[in-house]
Amino acid sequence: MNPVLDSERFLTTKELSKLFGIPEGTLRQWRCSEVGPKWHKLRGSVRYDKTDVENFLHESERIPSVRAHMEEHLVSVSSQR
Repeated sequence: MNPVLDSERFLTTKELSKLFGIPEGTLRQWRCSEVGPKWHKLRGSVRYDKTDVENFLHESERIPSVRAHMEEHLVSVSSQR
């Protein structure tokens, strides 16, 4: 089968919402704001290519800074009191 036409290659907004654990409205907002993963509109239906979703996740990856680590440590210490 042609990989472009693989039906399991694309996700609906609802599927991506479940995968990310965020509301569908957030994905709609991201599309309007031109942030988030690339998407395709096919006759009114929005679809996300899994490859584009994976690329978005990799581009969004952040390495914690020393300050963030210290803040996290302080929060965990203060919550133990």
